[in-house]
Amino acid sequence: MNVPILSEELRLKACANLEERRQQLFAAKFGAELAEKFSLCELHEAGAGKIADRRFGSIENSDAIYTIAAADEATAQSIADKFPKRDDRILIGCSLPRTNLSHADSLTLYVGSSMTVRTRLKQHFGLTDSRKTYALHLKHWCHVDGSLIVRVQPVFSLTDPLARQDLEDTLWRELRPRYGRLGGR
Repeated sequence: MNVPILSEELRLKACANLEERRQQLFAAKFGAELAEKFSLCELHEAGAGKIADRRFGSIENSDAIYTIAAADEATAQSIADKFPKRDDRILIGCSLPRTNLSHADSLTLYVGSSMTVRTRLKQHFGLTDSRKTYALHLKHWCHVDGSLIVRVQPVFSLTDPLARQDLEDTLWRELRPRYGRLGGR
């Protein structure tokens, strides 16, 4: 007997899963947003690591959504101009996120979520040895003037990682970051 892969029963189970995530999202609590603006010069002086430790260290062990944005259009454009092309990525030895060409007008560089946000930010800044992890790795290639604004907001009471991903994806669609991709790994 040939049973179809997709059935009405499967559709109802999928709807039940979505309803559970919807309820989790309504029950989620958001912590206070933390924001830090710093110059890209500080990044190259390793000051960004201290910023990550000092400002975002208190939320290390909780789910959080974060954004990394250029402070102004000139900085965003300078970063875009310096962002390594596909062939140049091999030279710097870092796994970089994809470029979203249709988002070229956005000040937002990256939208993400993490359970260890301070460590994740250090990866984006290029202050860790995790060059194979997809991140911005700014210290390794971004030698431009300007400032970045990093915003982090903790999210509590989510037991399903897909619910956190729903929040991140919705923010991604709203902010249209220049780099990274929609969806989880």
